Amino acid sequence: MTGTNIFEKAKDIAGVSQNEESNEINNKNYEEQIVNLKAQQQEKEAEIKSLQDQIDQQKITAKKERIEKRRLKKEIKKLKSGSKDETASIDSLVATYEQMRPKSAAPALVALKDEEAIAIMSKLKTETLAAILEKMSPDEAARFTTLLSVKKVDNKNVTKTSTN
Repeated sequence: MTGTNIFEKAKDIAGVSQNEESNEINNKNYEEQIVNLKAQQQEKEAEIKSLQDQIDQQKITAKKERIEKRRLKKEIKKLKSGSKDETASIDSLVATYEQMRPKSAAPALVALKDEEAIAIMSKLKTETLAAILEKMSPDEAARFTTLLSVKKVDNKNVTKTSTN
């Protein structure tokens, strides 16, 4: 033979097959790691999508809230200007009732809604109010007097509350 030690060759062959087995095991481990990492990546991508959806929903909610806030501001502004217009209108009516004869003013006030009549009557001069109440029936005069006294008490409470 050629001087080759067959036992050495057998060890070399056995070592190669052990290296191949070791490489296969390492490859399987790597493949498992790859599968695990891909699963983790998918979980993270799903989490990112969920968070992005939450952000988008919050943006939509914030936009709706801004729109509602603008609408409410406009409504408040409209109500404030309407209140000024209403006050001017009542003041105009008060001036008209001040000029009317009590005999004509009394039935006109009785025909109005109580809130409207009280709003006007509460701003009339005391002498004019007394003359108008005199021309009403006793029941109507008593009813309006009671409503006027309740309004004055409410106004005093509002004033006290706002000054405290």
